[in-house]
Amino acid sequence: MSKSLIIKELRETWWLGLIAALLLGLYLFVQMGYQPDVFSLSFRRLENYQGRLVIPQPFLVAGFREAVLWIAAGLGLIVGFWQTVSESVQGTWLFLLHRPLSRQSVILSKLVSGLMVTAVAIAVPLLMYLMWAMTPGTHANPFELWMTTESIVAWLVGLTTYLAAFLCGMRGARWYASRLVPLVPVLFFGLMIFGGVPGLITPLGFATLPVDVILIAVILFTARHRDYA
Repeated sequence: MSKSLIIKELRETWWLGLIAALLLGLYLFVQMGYQPDVFSLSFRRLENYQGRLVIPQPFLVAGFREAVLWIAAGLGLIVGFWQTVSESVQGTWLFLLHRPLSRQSVILSKLVSGLMVTAVAIAVPLLMYLMWAMTPGTHANPFELWMTTESIVAWLVGLTTYLAAFLCGMRGARWYASRLVPLVPVLFFGLMIFGGVPGLITPLGFATLPVDVILIAVILFTARHRDYA
């Protein structure tokens, strides 16, 4: 891998992660009992008739895992295509692959930077929300670490989405034919999460790991054998 190439990729994609982190942070701030006021460009407290802050159950409120999934998968999709399709559009693949590095090193450098952006942008807001949820006196709801499982799975699916999008962007097939096939497992994971099938959320998290390994292997194989001329 190349440190300079990783830094170059981070410079080009960090702002995408920042946008996703801000969107997720705004959603989590609402879950803390605050609501944005468009007219005053500020936040107001959601209070009941007794003047107490209305705070839903952390991590388990309806639609929470779906919101995390939408943002994580959307970020992964955009970053994955950004790092590959933009190289094809600008015609810079040949320039990158003729550096004094192997093709695998170039692609791995891109993957490392892309995974850093997609992972950190979602993980940081979730970790801050977790610290808030674990702090005594912030809310009156019971909280245990197992309640974060669904959100972690949604985060993992976002990483899988990034790898699948990266592979789609690298492949030489037609867009209306088989080029988007790598997104099929991501679609399956997404449907299962939105379905909320009892007992399947945790196994889905473990299932993403071998899928990620396969996607990385196929990406490196494609990088080695594709003709970029």
